[in-house]
Amino acid sequence: MSKVVYSVLVAFLVALLIAPFLIPMLHKFKFGQNIRDEGPESHKKKQGTPTMGGIIFIIATCLTMIVIVRNPKDEAMIALYSLVAFGIIGLIDDALKIIKKKNEGLKS
Repeated sequence: MSKVVYSVLVAFLVALLIAPFLIPMLHKFKFGQNIRDEGPESHKKKQGTPTMGGIIFIIATCLTMIVIVRNPKDEAMIALYSLVAFGIIGLIDDALKIIKKKNEGLKS
């Protein structure tokens, strides 16, 4: 279990290294957040904030888990599969917001 904790800490550091390169790419491809008109005035300054940033943490965690934890136990694999599954849900949600150009992703 200590290898899993170690890999999570390394994943955090990898994410810190990846983020400065990925965030400008998200800006470049205009993967920004749209704000609804009927929302509070304070939310309007969030217009254009990059979305899909969760991919930074998913990539970093998956890479470090594969490299550091060579023979993962069931608990680690369940956690990794859950991370990827919820990441896919987040990706779909963010993609719908970008495609529709509205702040309405998946419906609950």
